[in-house]
Amino acid sequence: MKCVYKSNDLYDPTLQQLKERLEQVAIIPIIRNEYIVGAYGQLPGQLPELWVNDNDFAKAIDHLKNLQTQAKNLKSWICESCGTHLEKQFMICWHCDSNRST
Repeated sequence: MKCVYKSNDLYDPTLQQLKERLEQVAIIPIIRNEYIVGAYGQLPGQLPELWVNDNDFAKAIDHLKNLQTQAKNLKSWICESCGTHLEKQFMICWHCDSNRST
């Protein structure tokens, strides 16, 4: 197993999003230290991490780099269904639940 993402925060929402994105391309990741918050006062330095099997490591790193590049190129957008203005990080309209068109 190899680590592909180290969280900087106990409550990092990116961790679950990246896990789901890897699962979409048939990579089965594991979140380590996911529930560490319960013992955090006694275990300094332990933060959640995303791990994959050794044979999936290169594919996972490539996929995560592509996601990072795509995220940098996004711009704010207007929902085609309801006209709501949304910031670039949103992929679903918070007002009507429509997906962002590509």
